Amino acid sequence: SETHTCPEDGLTSSGHRDGFGAQLGAMLAVAYQARLQRRTFCHTPWVSIDHASKSKLYRKDFRDASNPCGALRGREAEACQMQRYSRRLFDYIGGSFYGPPANNGTTRVMSLPGGGCTNRSMFFYKASTDIVMHNPRRRDPNFTFAHLPRLTYDGGILESLRREARLNFLTGASNSPLIARPKTNDAAEIKFVFHARRGDLGKSGTSKRYSRDDDIVKCIENVVRSPALKALAGRPLRRVEILSEGNESSFRGVAAALGGTISVVPILNEDLEPTFYRMVLADVFVVAASSLSHTAAFMNDGIQFAPRGVSEWRGSPIYGDYPCDKRKSRGARAFLSC
Repeated sequence: SETHTCPEDGLTSSGHRDGFGAQLGAMLAVAYQARLQRRTFCHTPWVSIDHASKSKLYRKDFRDASNPCGALRGREAEACQMQRYSRRLFDYIGGSFYGPPANNGTTRVMSLPGGGCTNRSMFFYKASTDIVMHNPRRRDPNFTFAHLPRLTYDGGILESLRREARLNFLTGASNSPLIARPKTNDAAEIKFVFHARRGDLGKSGTSKRYSRDDDIVKCIENVVRSPALKALAGRPLRRVEILSEGNESSFRGVAAALGGTISVVPILNEDLEPTFYRMVLADVFVVAASSLSHTAAFMNDGIQFAPRGVSEWRGSPIYGDYPCDKRKSRGARAFLSC
């Protein structure tokens, strides 16, 4: 078991229940908050991840004869497997490398809010040491609240955290039992990865976060013509990998509209782990309105683009939006528009 060595000034990220990208984003935001305040960030492993049970690796591990969760039944077995798999995902991104393990009394940050300045205050439960994003008009009378400082922009701290997060992920992924490194195209080629968000948003395309064919085509055409790619001179750009959910016909319209100017390779319904790995290692990466691709972009060293509207999708320290900072500073690296 881990030795709990978190100091009294420690902050940890805990209690946020959402998908992989949202929980990772919350953890990185708290780590940034801790560094801004010159406090110690202490890690708390994840215990539940939304959509995790859809993973083929989750189900494969559940059926493994050596898995102790298999001896349980019903909801107990599912809860056991969820915690086991969530911990493996936490180890996969190198979560334990960010700081010492949290103690029972460590101040626990649930989430850091985005949006405008009016939502930028933080409150914490003094009684339980849990920090939560909370509307004061709906405050629970059983708890006492206090403020945390507002987040401000510090490019040096943010870039240091970005480099640390990338190294933590690459180290965690290389040691993880979850996946081998996914096969990618020839190293001599530019690795162009496009995250198209569709599956969990339905088939109608009515959501503002849905990646539509015409927006994808326009963005790819703009990326191919972008002067920013001169930095990758000498390497050919032959294909784009579209990471998404759907069936083989999902992106035929995109390929047809591009008319063979670039090869379109849909990688559909892939497990989270290799998908995230592709995003982080891409030379050219187009993000979606998704915490998954935004957290990957934070760790990515390549050239990053965002379709119209996506770059302003969220205000959060790791995504680069600081509306309350009077300097109107942007994050470590702003997305190029496509």
